[in-house]
Amino acid sequence: MMVIIAERIAPPVRGWLTMHLLEVQPLVFVGVVNARVRQQLAVDLQRQMTAGVGAATLVWDEAGIIHLRTYGQPSYVVHDFDGLALMVQALLPHRGTTGD
Repeated sequence: MMVIIAERIAPPVRGWLTMHLLEVQPLVFVGVVNARVRQQLAVDLQRQMTAGVGAATLVWDEAGIIHLRTYGQPSYVVHDFDGLALMVQALLPHRGTTGD
């Protein structure tokens, strides 16, 4: 089972994901794929997200172990606290006047 949660992605990328997975909610894709397809999806998503537009979080189960990987600049990032993966809101650089 594989889940992809996307943010701010281009319509062609969204359409490309629906070729492989089912979109159960806006920008949430779910499906059962083999390791080869999963790896190809990850490589292609990484290539798409290097342009700095959009973000994607991939979650999949492999041999009873849950894996999580993010690409791009998601609004939430994963922090590992003693083996427990927690989602924390990403801090964006302050864009304003600097003062005391």
